[in-house]
Amino acid sequence: MLRHMHDLPVEEVARIMDVPAGTVKTWLHRARGKLAVWSQGEDA
Repeated sequence: MLRHMHDLPVEEVARIMDVPAGTVKTWLHRARGKLAVWSQGEDA
């Protein structure tokens, strides 16, 4: 939500969540994959 709805950069999201930027990127990648599967009507 911070990245896409609030349009914050990955680095800012990482700072807010107190995690490395790479972790945020991984989470975003996984979430986009789950959304893609979900939007096709399949279980993630």
